[in-house]
Amino acid sequence: MSFVNTTGKFEKQEKNFSKQEEKLTTYSIKPDLFQINTYTSQDNKNSGHSDQVIQFDLKGLSDFFSIIKKEYPNLFSDNGKFNISKVKVDLLDKNGNPQYGLNWGQRTGREPNQAYIQLPIEVYRSDFFPKKPEHFFIHTDDGLDIKFTRAQKTDEGTALQTPDDNSYFGKYIRDRLGIPHGQEITAKDILDYGCKEITFFKINDKYYMDFSRGVPLQEKSASFVVSSSVLPLKLSKFSNSKIDSRYILSLLAKPFVILSGNSGTGKTRIALRFAKYLEKQTDTEITNTLLIPVGADWTDNTKILGYFNPLANDGKGEYVKSEILSFLELAKENPSIPFFLILDEMNLSHVERYFSDFLSAMESGEPILLYKKPEDCECVVPEKITLPENLFVTGTVNIDETTYMFSPKVLDRANVIEFKPEMKDVLDNLISGASSDEQKTAESGVAEGFMELANKIRNGDVPDELKNELEKIKPVLESIYKILEKSGFEFAYRTTKEIRLYAIASYETCEDKSQFNINSVIDQQIVQKILPKIHGNKKQIGSMLVELKTELEKNEDFELSQAKVSSMIDKLEKYQYASFI
Repeated sequence: MSFVNTTGKFEKQEKNFSKQEEKLTTYSIKPDLFQINTYTSQDNKNSGHSDQVIQFDLKGLSDFFSIIKKEYPNLFSDNGKFNISKVKVDLLDKNGNPQYGLNWGQRTGREPNQAYIQLPIEVYRSDFFPKKPEHFFIHTDDGLDIKFTRAQKTDEGTALQTPDDNSYFGKYIRDRLGIPHGQEITAKDILDYGCKEITFFKINDKYYMDFSRGVPLQEKSASFVVSSSVLPLKLSKFSNSKIDSRYILSLLAKPFVILSGNSGTGKTRIALRFAKYLEKQTDTEITNTLLIPVGADWTDNTKILGYFNPLANDGKGEYVKSEILSFLELAKENPSIPFFLILDEMNLSHVERYFSDFLSAMESGEPILLYKKPEDCECVVPEKITLPENLFVTGTVNIDETTYMFSPKVLDRANVIEFKPEMKDVLDNLISGASSDEQKTAESGVAEGFMELANKIRNGDVPDELKNELEKIKPVLESIYKILEKSGFEFAYRTTKEIRLYAIASYETCEDKSQFNINSVIDQQIVQKILPKIHGNKKQIGSMLVELKTELEKNEDFELSQAKVSSMIDKLEKYQYASFI
């Protein structure tokens, strides 16, 4: 018998095959389709002459379970369950460039075919593939069984590679694309092949992949539709959460925010939600958001900015752009739209090792030197790049024994927002679960309005109505400065400037100006800009924290900063050392 898919439903077609004729079976995977071929003899199998074919649509499995289970019980595990799941991994990034891992071996000193497949964050954080260091085989659509393992220096393993020889997959993918071994894989190679993604299937405990050739594809367009700005910016249309508001105000005041806290507290989620709210998209699904998981192997800036390969183009050299560098170029081409770069688990590696050039350029506005171009090099990538003013960077920071702490230099250049959910909210999640509602995109013009407001705030022009309120900040900061100075933690010009910008952002986005509270602004900036740099043992900061707590208690509106200083004092008593993060 055979089953064929017609108009989304499966019809049974009778053919006279006995049980003995079902001894030899092969499986074939195509996008959204699983096919079983049976053969009556090994000769028929070798010649490709199948005696029986079963096909079923992976989009409608539930309707087909009973049929396939009854007719082919040998396909099922002992417990009678038949589980199929699939994931797709795009070989091109959001900007249309090849995945960084495909050309991993193109750097100087490496075997040029070395490669890995970077998995999307939702895939590597799932249980679809076995975790490190387990090895497993994947059956390919061209009949090979390739051994893989999870790669990259994290507990989860954020990528796939061939463990016995990590150049094996690089050679395999080049063979499929029809290009020589050792040659750099380009976007054109992938698009000309006609398939820009690999589909992985998991059927019970077995893995399959499809990378079938298709019709040549077109390169992605980077043309965004720009609308007229919509102002004033009403944060309540996005969220009424206080911590959401603090995050948005921090972005408006300075485009570098650090979200810290234990794993699973929602740091990445808030960044993605707001980026989704202000999402702009081309007709080819390029968006103004880029999420990059930081790896423990980020020991220099090549993962951020790319690198120069002197061996490419017959020795003339070529600059290999990172996904982030392509994203920066896209942002520069669209200055009226905000672009959101989210660095997830930013402290899995030493931040200063891979991010120092970026930090310096964000502060100074000076260009970053990418490479020195040789005379005969035909590379079109410029030697220097200036960070676009419409780039907003958010780094998430997990606090555990696998991560590195940030230096005061890094913390001083960002607003640091700590995530600590209330016990009630955590326990309520046991019953109701987190909301799964998808974040809706704002109306046309809101993203452009956000960008216009950010530029206005960075100019530093204080509204006349706010000037008297800003005067109230000065005596508070003066008292805090004198206390911190005794232990060497006094703040400087950058801090006061950014507090002023945060106050402007808070005022400009306040929908009812009569409810504007300058004390709330001061409280938020003490906890986000001043306290994060404080660290030390009991002798260094013990008496200072006690004196600071006493000073803060003079104003009942300083709830956040009072609570944080009290927490640091408690930590100091327990461990003889305390820091903000």
